[in-house]
Amino acid sequence: THKKDSYTGSASGFINANGGNGIEDGEYTLFIRATDSVENESALMPIRLVADKTKPVLTTSSDPKNSMSVDGSYFEKGEFTIEGKLEEANLAEFYYSLNDGEKVSIPLDQNGKWSIASGAIPENGGSYKFIIRAKDKAGSESSLTRTVTIDKNAPEIKIDDWKDSSNLVVSYKNSSTVTFSGSVKD
Repeated sequence: THKKDSYTGSASGFINANGGNGIEDGEYTLFIRATDSVENESALMPIRLVADKTKPVLTTSSDPKNSMSVDGSYFEKGEFTIEGKLEEANLAEFYYSLNDGEKVSIPLDQNGKWSIASGAIPENGGSYKFIIRAKDKAGSESSLTRTVTIDKNAPEIKIDDWKDSSNLVVSYKNSSTVTFSGSVKD
């Protein structure tokens, strides 16, 4: 009788494609065949490869709507929308985090458009940092950061040297300028 033996092996290597210049982004099929020492051959095994050397393209189509920008931060009275577009054929994940918190998935429409509305943050005022990230299956990542400050409080005006600013009477002679001082608290 003859006992059938089983062998397990491994192999590794590299593919020299395109004259050593690498392959272009796209989908490829790599066929693998094994041959043993007495030249028995296995069937061809196809392996699907996706070459992706580019980062996701993540853009905002506008700054948050209904906002005022100061030094890269956006000031809002209440409601806002951050929107943009994502271009990536091999997307692994697309999300935002608020103030470095949990990942929240961002839905995309069929054209790659996305949006985050003011409902994503608590209703009270404050400053909120949105970090928007897209990661592809090859591990390349792109991100955008937007800081939105919600300010629902009206400024308070204080005029110095008057006890009751609702009955302000000013008289002046021979001058077209009235001078007074005060402060605004916001």
